[in-house]
Amino acid sequence: MKVVSRIDGRVRIKFDNIYEQRSFVENISKIPGVINIETGKALSALVIYKSGSPADFVLRNLRETEEVVRAGREEIYHYGNAVLTHPAAKALWTVMWLGFRRGIVTFAACSLILNRYIKAAFEK
Repeated sequence: MKVVSRIDGRVRIKFDNIYEQRSFVENISKIPGVINIETGKALSALVIYKSGSPADFVLRNLRETEEVVRAGREEIYHYGNAVLTHPAAKALWTVMWLGFRRGIVTFAACSLILNRYIKAAFEK
């Protein structure tokens, strides 16, 4: 969510997705002092409100937010697995991040079978 323009009694806000826009419009319409909310096909909304009302206070103190993209379990596993060289450390790392069953199967398939086959194929 980002505030695009702010004039006395009017605020235009741009949203990252339609869910965020709908949620904001539903919640801001419940605050006393909101006169009208104009939304179109674009991901923005124009909120018209009375000066000095609770809506004025909320919209003046509105903080801009951005989605934080974080690495998931599998990304962290793959980044760390590339650094490890000892088979026991790789097995422990795999079991720790992927769980016992999935970790053992992944370790067995990749480290014990697949890696040896690839190394043997490219050494020739």
